[in-house]
Amino acid sequence: MRDGKLVESSGACQEGPMRGMAGLAVPAKQRRAPGGVWPQAPWGPCQWACTLASWPCEISVLCTYVQLCAEDYQWWWSSFRRGGSVAIYFAIYALGFLLSTLATLDGFLPVLIYVCYMTIAVTSTYFAMGMVGFTSSWAFVHAIFGAIKSD
Repeated sequence: MRDGKLVESSGACQEGPMRGMAGLAVPAKQRRAPGGVWPQAPWGPCQWACTLASWPCEISVLCTYVQLCAEDYQWWWSSFRRGGSVAIYFAIYALGFLLSTLATLDGFLPVLIYVCYMTIAVTSTYFAMGMVGFTSSWAFVHAIFGAIKSD
């Protein structure tokens, strides 16, 4: 019951862990950066950065729309978390790189330094992409509620 009205749940994707996991869905067209990681074209790094920043926008706006359709208007923090979920891919890549390529590191200190730097990088990515996701969701909500005309 919400605001004195009985609101029925319309599916498993709108409650619990499924809604939280929705932020991990990366659009199929963007599973890899266009032209490799750093292509030779002068616009390559900018195109790569724009593609990376568009992931949290698409994910966050889509999930915010689903959340608003379920009449759940507490979208602020969830849009931030969904946008920041891109950092999970970065953390998985950093761990895989450590286990495969950096397996030749000798001693505890180089591994500790790598893990500390990657923790800082993943956390920074989480906050940056979370802010991108929140800002895009805010613009989306502002646009759709701004389009409502009342007399």
